[in-house]
Amino acid sequence: MKWLQSLREPEAIAPQVWHCRPLVVVGPEGRVEFAGEADVDFTPESRKGDTGWVRLHGEHPRSLHVESRIQPPSTGLAQYAPGRPWLVVMGTNADELAETWYIDGAADEFLTRA
Repeated sequence: MKWLQSLREPEAIAPQVWHCRPLVVVGPEGRVEFAGEADVDFTPESRKGDTGWVRLHGEHPRSLHVESRIQPPSTGLAQYAPGRPWLVVMGTNADELAETWYIDGAADEFLTRA
């Protein structure tokens, strides 16, 4: 019966470290708050990992409560770099202000548009 239980309850996403090359953090007024290479800790809240906390350590510490994640689009730079990670996470920071974090390919795309 254990195999039946595993069909009903997917494994929870474990905490992860994301090696962001680069990471771009955009604040509530659309201003770039951080841009550069960074390692970020992700601690999921849900079993699927679609919500949780990301934390940037080092010279520019900050955290974000992730409320939504956007995966690669079918157009843009993501289609030209198929092996490159591409992720956007949106949520609220410790001051309860909206932030958007562009990671890897999404950061490249953001920086080419800016």
